[in-house]
Amino acid sequence: MNHVPAIRFAGFTDPWEQRKLGELCSFAKGRGYSKADICDSGVPLILYGRLYTRYQTRIDDVDTFAVEREGSLFSCGNEVIVPASGETAEDIAVASSVRRSDIVLGGDLNVLTPGAELDPDYVALVITYGKAHVELAKRAQGKSVVHIHNDDIADVDFPYPTTREQQAISSLALSFDDLITLHQRKYDKFVVLKKALLEKMFPRDGASVPEIRFAGFTDPWKQRKLGEVADIVFRTVEIEDDKEYQLVTVKRKNAGVVQRSVVKGRDILVKNYQELQTGDFLISKRQVVHGGNGLVPPSLSGAIVSNEYLVLVGNAKISSEFWALLSMTKTMCTCYFLSSFGVDIEKLVFDVDDWKKRQIAIPTQTEQSQICSFFRDLDDLITLHQRKLTLLRNLKAACLEKMFV
Repeated sequence: MNHVPAIRFAGFTDPWEQRKLGELCSFAKGRGYSKADICDSGVPLILYGRLYTRYQTRIDDVDTFAVEREGSLFSCGNEVIVPASGETAEDIAVASSVRRSDIVLGGDLNVLTPGAELDPDYVALVITYGKAHVELAKRAQGKSVVHIHNDDIADVDFPYPTTREQQAISSLALSFDDLITLHQRKYDKFVVLKKALLEKMFPRDGASVPEIRFAGFTDPWKQRKLGEVADIVFRTVEIEDDKEYQLVTVKRKNAGVVQRSVVKGRDILVKNYQELQTGDFLISKRQVVHGGNGLVPPSLSGAIVSNEYLVLVGNAKISSEFWALLSMTKTMCTCYFLSSFGVDIEKLVFDVDDWKKRQIAIPTQTEQSQICSFFRDLDDLITLHQRKLTLLRNLKAACLEKMFV
């Protein structure tokens, strides 16, 4: 085995050592506490779910609290925590260092305390990004829920350099984390800004003008029945057995139209399908109350969907791009909800005819175009920060992969 990494900081030349984690750490288990125990004040608490929803290499502070129980396990400030259960083997093989004392470590957490040879941040990084991650994932057991025990972690082969080199690696990774956090905050601010502007730049229920408006536009928005402005199309497709078809679906929370699969015509059991074109506005009749709608991008032009979807196109009264923005507003979400019927929120059926009778305020095509252009630029900014985030995360992972044995 090569005990020298591909990338190394200048000044470090000694070969790395390798031992079982059980020889290098002591082990404990988090005790008690669940999400139901969280309250506004009390002792600070970490639950295993944090490693999935808000993963950090190093946890310095927490914003969840609980009433202290007898027998609780408190951190000393040099622990490493690994979730004991999760949905997949890949997800569960992650770790965070806890660098603050007196935090309660809740149930379903494996707790490692590294010895003097190891830096806690480094241990968390190797378990999350190094070969230990792959080895630990292989040891996860279970189907619908997978589990990892302290014995599994203790048996993992763990390569490590001197503590000084470990700290240098940890410092680089934590610097990446600071950059990632900075861009995440910028991204989050733009997302919140878009949501706020959607509220302000569209009239509220019953109003005829929005609170915020571009200069030069003074005419009230016209109340129109949705059936008067909605241009619904159904481009029937004759399914051929030997031809391949691209199937699509819409993601919830207005997250867009995406490819679902590519299949042969013979594998499509229900033949009542329609073709999509670039710029169509697609609505899922079963997911519309969950924001299941979006514009069809050029990459999915020619794809097909069943009659479980409603396809709208732009016309002289309203553009398809404006439909997409309108569908993110509370007013339109209310229309979708009031026209959906059923008992179970997950199984509501959208009544298109009922929806067509509802009213919505729309401006002139010129003002629509101005609004769409503004939100297009805002979406470009959001996408830019999203790409920067992805780039930084990928760069961090690539660097660490080369810096570990």
